[in-house]
Amino acid sequence: MRFCWLMCIAAASFAAGSSTVSSALGEEPTAGGSVSLELAIVDVKGTALGDAEPTAAKVRELAQSGKADSSSLLKLSLLENLPATVQFSETVPVISGRTDFGGRGATNNVTMQNVGTMVQATARIEKSDQVLVELKAERSRIVPISPEADASMPGSTKTVQATVSTTVRQTSGEPMIVGSQTTGGGESQVHTFFILTARIPPTAQAAAQPAAVPLLKVFALSKAQASELVKTLQPMFEGQKIRLAADVRSNSLIVHGTPEVIEVAAALIERLDQP
Repeated sequence: MRFCWLMCIAAASFAAGSSTVSSALGEEPTAGGSVSLELAIVDVKGTALGDAEPTAAKVRELAQSGKADSSSLLKLSLLENLPATVQFSETVPVISGRTDFGGRGATNNVTMQNVGTMVQATARIEKSDQVLVELKAERSRIVPISPEADASMPGSTKTVQATVSTTVRQTSGEPMIVGSQTTGGGESQVHTFFILTARIPPTAQAAAQPAAVPLLKVFALSKAQASELVKTLQPMFEGQKIRLAADVRSNSLIVHGTPEVIEVAAALIERLDQP
């Protein structure tokens, strides 16, 4: 089993004006708040996965417990509505053939090949806890070829590529399988899962919350005097967005403020409306 839990924290590069992003998100790109993305790419053998329906939590658990064939985790921080691209690659030796020198033995022919991971992503905050993500990811890796599959070149390898291209809407902080791919068969079957987690920073969540609409409410008093009750209540709401006024003719209290503040004021007025 080959296991590598690789965490890559990427400072993504930005390029505004992408027509792909405009068509997917339905608007021209305009920079907004920040969004954090985590993309886990996990390879799991069919024998380790079992017959259970694969879920994001199950696949991540296999990766973290060392039961996955291989795994990597990429973290990106990007600006809302702007496309970001990040790429990690390396050059590795690959056996491309074998030269036989007759009775003098044989040797493998080796070439160098680039493998790695490329991710393109764009995100937009839709609600206080919802993110729309357009994602394109491509990962290539080198895997050994079993002797049963090719006995002529012992130790030979092949390049396996997995890709995903999708647009998904997900809840902040909840991982989701956004793509999967299966290679091989039988006991050598391997499932590759792309698991995406989008997170909205607390400051962005607060900005996404719709502003509370102020209300105006009139409280008719039966026992207390409106002018005196205003003097009693104003110090209690010092620093809060609320306005109090007394209508002497109808002995009523006029309150202007957010629904939350008015709810508190209503409870106090009911309690203080005494002789």
